[in-house]
Amino acid sequence: GIWDGVEVWGDRTLPQNNSVQGVYLLYNTTIVNAQMGIFFDKRPLINAKIQPLSGGIVRANNSTFINNYLAVKMRSYPDFTSISYFKNCTFEYSSSSPYEYISGPKMEFINLFDYHGLKIQGCHFINTTPNDFAIQDRGWGIKSTDASYIVDELCINCQQFPPITQPTISENLS
Repeated sequence: GIWDGVEVWGDRTLPQNNSVQGVYLLYNTTIVNAQMGIFFDKRPLINAKIQPLSGGIVRANNSTFINNYLAVKMRSYPDFTSISYFKNCTFEYSSSSPYEYISGPKMEFINLFDYHGLKIQGCHFINTTPNDFAIQDRGWGIKSTDASYIVDELCINCQQFPPITQPTISENLS
């Protein structure tokens, strides 16, 4: 079924290190059918005002995000550079998603707002059933506003020359 996803809390007034920020480690992990797979803040309660809790850290390796309405949402962390990363991760959307009924764009894999320094290396962003959707509804790999991030290949074997690398790939998205 559908679930809310994981919250990673932090303090947007402090730099990124393991002792003052929430840290979420993913190794060979799968997150499926979440409203927001990983949310870097606290979801507000109805009519409640809360202090922003952005600033958390994620280190994701060899992990998969499948049919999440929004796989990762990183909110405002303007004064510091993030040390978060996604390496060799797959972000996938298919017609078996529980979110098919929602009108408009069907998904975003990574959404960044006023966030800087995220590293995305050797990841795969894919809509496996693009013909089931209008071109404008196939979703986005990365959607950002006032953000900076690095999308690069991942070095699989750096001891070899030339090194063996894995590119970051986007397929069948809007």
